[in-house]
Amino acid sequence: MYKSGVERFHQAGYVRYEVCSFAKPGHECRHNIGYWEGRDYLGLGPSAHSFINGQRFLNASSNVDYVKALENGELPREVDQSGIEERMVETILLGLRTTWGVSRAKFERVFENKLEEKIDLHQYDTLVKAGHLVDDGDAIKLSDDGFYIVEEVTRRLVK
Repeated sequence: MYKSGVERFHQAGYVRYEVCSFAKPGHECRHNIGYWEGRDYLGLGPSAHSFINGQRFLNASSNVDYVKALENGELPREVDQSGIEERMVETILLGLRTTWGVSRAKFERVFENKLEEKIDLHQYDTLVKAGHLVDDGDAIKLSDDGFYIVEEVTRRLVK
């Protein structure tokens, strides 16, 4: 059914830019692309999430606690304690969901680590040979067939 839907979108002039996101060229959702690319965003209000300068925050979920913190001159948020390892994995997982994939140059610039150090190279070779991954020299990305099994590909690829 999903494959049929993909074909119908393509016939109607829509292109896939993420596993389950399609748009007419030039009309992709910039909001969601920001999440997938790890851009900063600010969430306002109770239970809102933010990601600023590589740090993730979660605002208090209770309206009462949220307002009380503000009245006391405090930020009503908790800091996510995820480390760089988790952020590297998240970057790979989110990047592989997009048609542009994970850029080696950007990964190395952001994390000062090579992408190849965070993936299973044996599985990488197997997935490329099977036609599920494509390597354009800078980025690794899913092939058209790879999008149908994205969860399997990422499970096998990421260390």
